[in-house]
Amino acid sequence: METNEQRIVPYARLVLCAALLMAAWGCAPLVQETTPEVDMAHDFQPGDLFELAPASAMDMSESQDVSRTHDHRMSRIRDEQFAEIARSADFVLIGEAHTSPCDHIMQAKLLELIYQDRYTMRQANFAPVLGLEMVGVDYQPVLDRFNAGELSPADLELALDWADTWGHPFELYLPIFEKARELGVAVYALNVPPRVVRLYRTEGEENLDEQDRTYLPAQLIGPSEEQIEALQEEMERHGAMAQERGSTGFSPERFFRIQSLWDSMMAEQALRVARETNRQVVILAGQGHVEQGWGIPHRLETLAPGSEALLVVPWRGEEIEDDPGQVLFYCGLSHRSRLGFTLIWDLEANDGRGGALVEEVEPGSRAEAGGVVVGDLIIKAQGLEVDSMGVLHQAGMQAAQEDHILRLTVLRGGDEIGLEVDMASNDSESE
Repeated sequence: METNEQRIVPYARLVLCAALLMAAWGCAPLVQETTPEVDMAHDFQPGDLFELAPASAMDMSESQDVSRTHDHRMSRIRDEQFAEIARSADFVLIGEAHTSPCDHIMQAKLLELIYQDRYTMRQANFAPVLGLEMVGVDYQPVLDRFNAGELSPADLELALDWADTWGHPFELYLPIFEKARELGVAVYALNVPPRVVRLYRTEGEENLDEQDRTYLPAQLIGPSEEQIEALQEEMERHGAMAQERGSTGFSPERFFRIQSLWDSMMAEQALRVARETNRQVVILAGQGHVEQGWGIPHRLETLAPGSEALLVVPWRGEEIEDDPGQVLFYCGLSHRSRLGFTLIWDLEANDGRGGALVEEVEPGSRAEAGGVVVGDLIIKAQGLEVDSMGVLHQAGMQAAQEDHILRLTVLRGGDEIGLEVDMASNDSESE
């Protein structure tokens, strides 16, 4: 990283709430029912860590537990090996599915591993800091009070106006704030305030007032050509389906512009924090902002050529066809929607193709009002075949940009049934 200060480094220590640390890794009770039976040489437990590298870069004889996934090899690594891998990085980006309890527990654990490693290396003065996608920079004064010990982790739900500014259940993120408090890790906001994003999308930058413009990145960095090419077919499919429904709300250009706004701002803020604190920055963000190096990492490399970013992403047990990140952590798939239903990924459903199975529907929720019932298997969302949980997120983003109606096709008792769920105010587009 281009800076006059010392190279930013990490530290680590094993994390998790005491109750969750019991019994073969504390995440197990949260996701045990959703852990897939992996069709590979080994079964995996929640919290298992793997290093992913091209086959040519690894020696099979040196690995005690290796599984092939196409042209890659995954090597199981120990906690201390992860800490060693993270040690030299300027930025450690840890991806998440926002509604996965296991993902957030793992983020807390990895933060502590990095922290404890710094103490083991007797470099406590260079303990990491934590940057969050979930918090807009206008709320940094609240985080400053938290960092000073004036607010407890539980206080942050109201102080950050969490329900309106982020929306995903606060209790899923509470272990992260508790771990930051326990370790004394300072927390920083990285993102554009949602209110400003909405104005930017609907009114344009030229119509923002002077204060709101201070919440935008100084440089809007567009997506890489690789990302545009990879997503072009998907964008065209989204557009075609929108036209079929008579909607003109979906725009690939707008999609990329808003994604670029988020990713540019988060990279810019992370770089600012790194330079001001001379610390390694651990960044927590949605998986789509991390994997492939397309989102935040692409902007970090543009802003600070030569900086080192370690990409850490959740893995669900599926075969890997590309390069999502250098380190993977295993967490079975589950999804708790703000619309009021909980899904698990059933690998045996849909004639072995897998599917999103509704495990719970909250009484009085938007999902219940839309006709979703326990046992429904969601096979399509906004016309897209649901072959992964990620498709549901993409469908939600598309619905938010159109008429706020999430259109689902479910299998129920052997019949295909179409449902419409009114998303109303639940329209956060951030990955």
